[in-house]
Amino acid sequence: MPLDEDTEHASYVPDVVGAYFASATRAALVLAAFRAPYRGRSTPVNAWWGSFDLAVNLFSGAPAAPPSEDFIMRNAMDAQEVAVGWWPGSPTFRKAAFYAYAHPAPDGFAAGGLSPREAHRDEALGEYVLDWDDVVGSREPHGFAPEFAPPSSTRVRCATGIRRCRPARSVTRRRSAEPDHGRGWRRSFDPSRRSIEATSSAKTSRR
Repeated sequence: MPLDEDTEHASYVPDVVGAYFASATRAALVLAAFRAPYRGRSTPVNAWWGSFDLAVNLFSGAPAAPPSEDFIMRNAMDAQEVAVGWWPGSPTFRKAAFYAYAHPAPDGFAAGGLSPREAHRDEALGEYVLDWDDVVGSREPHGFAPEFAPPSSTRVRCATGIRRCRPARSVTRRRSAEPDHGRGWRRSFDPSRRSIEATSSAKTSRR
């Protein structure tokens, strides 16, 4: 349904909106740090209005066949890329999480180790995933979260031929006398508190 014709999903819950922006802001800082060393063509940290996820995309410069012929996919996924992002949850994956994928996925992409140990590959999504709960539950979330992106992206870049970049590096962990224990990250967006199914359908998405 077009947004300007939708009169059913018009509620506004300030606490949920505030929690989303608090989490999304911290996730955006992680994604910006991941993108920074790359020397080739890339996107800024994008916010997708239909599913409220954030993402950065790194391009090799080589063309690729779109996964489908609909308007969005035909124009947005016609080039070889690595994507790393964060979403607040969706009808098919009801947790906030970081994710990473390659298009097209090279041979052996699903194999190999991944860091941190809490990260995993979700075969239904065809993507690597690090749950947001694992991030905010770590001793130092701002140092913990960037560990997820570099291993998967480095493996993808080698396989897809993306050469114009320095190796992805984790953001240096902050060292302090007292561990962070997730302070400032605790106000985490919880999809179970408010359904986002109505908004997620506004964007054609693989998730």
